Amino acid sequence: MLTEDSCRFVNYNIRSHPVWPSPSAKQLLRWIEDNDIDGRLFASFDGGGSNGLILECQELNGILRFCRYWLDGRGSHCWAEDTRGLHHAFSIKGSAISWRE
Repeated sequence: MLTEDSCRFVNYNIRSHPVWPSPSAKQLLRWIEDNDIDGRLFASFDGGGSNGLILECQELNGILRFCRYWLDGRGSHCWAEDTRGLHHAFSIKGSAISWRE
């Protein structure tokens, strides 16, 4: 079973689409700064029709705080990147984290 301790993750990511009721890029940048989140925001154009923004945090807590604040604890799909550049999917609902194999 994959856990946060079984891999060395270098960042944690979540995709956000800046369409109401989601926050805009400007709101997210202000939230990152105001809350001292160690992270960055960048545009994502994956060619598969899933355009939006990606919030990349250096600590898992940044993604948890995003989900609690912006998503009101509703479920969300995320991924962690390890030192080899591989992505590991997980989901957050409330404060519960479920790693997927």
